[in-house]
Amino acid sequence: MKSLEFKFVGGKTPVVFVSFYSKDFKEKLEAEDSDNFDQLAFLSSNEVKSVWLGRGMCREGWPTVQVFENGSRLEIDDIVYLYDGASPPTDEDKEEFKDLEGAEYGTVLIGSYSAMLDSHLDERIFGDIDKYFYISVEKVETYSASASVTIEVEDNWKLSDFDVVYVDMDSGGSWGESFTQEIYADTGLEQELFGIKYKGTIYEVNSEYEGGSSEWVYYEKDEDGEWNVSDEVTELMADKIGDC
Repeated sequence: MKSLEFKFVGGKTPVVFVSFYSKDFKEKLEAEDSDNFDQLAFLSSNEVKSVWLGRGMCREGWPTVQVFENGSRLEIDDIVYLYDGASPPTDEDKEEFKDLEGAEYGTVLIGSYSAMLDSHLDERIFGDIDKYFYISVEKVETYSASASVTIEVEDNWKLSDFDVVYVDMDSGGSWGESFTQEIYADTGLEQELFGIKYKGTIYEVNSEYEGGSSEWVYYEKDEDGEWNVSDEVTELMADKIGDC
């Protein structure tokens, strides 16, 4: 067995955290003591689920990657190509890939559309959204971002064994048909790095970033199950923070 480490560098797209809350979230916020209110502590202590949605690694920001085998860097193309052919590819797919990307299939690291996660359906992201009643979205000003993952692989591994896995944000139908469309419009995230797929298993990346100021948007589910920006929660939060 050999150890492969994939190191990504990005930072041109937003860092975004999404947190989910239960039905009594607004009631608990109203009951908070304004004199001692800590926004981050309140949000953290009441979240039921959280997702690091935007890692500063959106494909549209052209993140680059370096690959290390047992600690030694490999000389491969440092851009991840997105591929929409068959998996495994047919001979025709291989020729089309060469025409589109200017490289032989199997000589560069790719991310295939077939390996992409649907943010609307995947329960690690928004697939279980009906369980929750409030959502906060924190957008962070991003200066730099990086991500890495280490995988134990077979000695005779090849680049075509791997898929770079992205999360597809532009999913769930047309505008207004899913919460993913709200996120897509609000954050600009489109295809966000999630991990590496090898031998049928997805290995999620570990991420780091440097950033500045944050901005929060709060959403509330109505009686029809629709998600809307919550003016009430926004105003309550502003009042609590303003009184500190």
